Amino acid sequence: MDFFQLATEHISLVVTHYRNGLILDRFNRFAKGEIFILNFLCQCDGTALPSEISDGLGSSTARIATALGALEKKGLITREMNKSDRRKIIVSITESGKEVAKGEREQLVKRGAQIFEAMGEKDAKEFTRLTKQYLDLAKQLE
Repeated sequence: MDFFQLATEHISLVVTHYRNGLILDRFNRFAKGEIFILNFLCQCDGTALPSEISDGLGSSTARIATALGALEKKGLITREMNKSDRRKIIVSITESGKEVAKGEREQLVKRGAQIFEAMGEKDAKEFTRLTKQYLDLAKQLE
């Protein structure tokens, strides 16, 4: 088997669907950028430091600062100075931010469930198993 050819075909499929805004668009919005920050804050009991968000996203603090500014203008987060350490800023998600994150997560799960239903139980389980294996191996080979 030519694994290089298979990898090329796999990457081509993913890139084509990504570029055309198919399938992965909502997942990418959920996993990166503003929605990721909102989801990250939901998982951190609603508050985090910008540096923690940066580490979680794997993005620069400058990029996070820009995204936080946009989220704050939309009323989805607040930022306030830490009273015990004035050098630190505490980022908190608002109720509106929680609603946006929940809505995006629900849409992502709904779309995934529709795709899995169309695939059928056996293929959906196999796809999930193989995706997990692929991601685990990718992490090991880093």
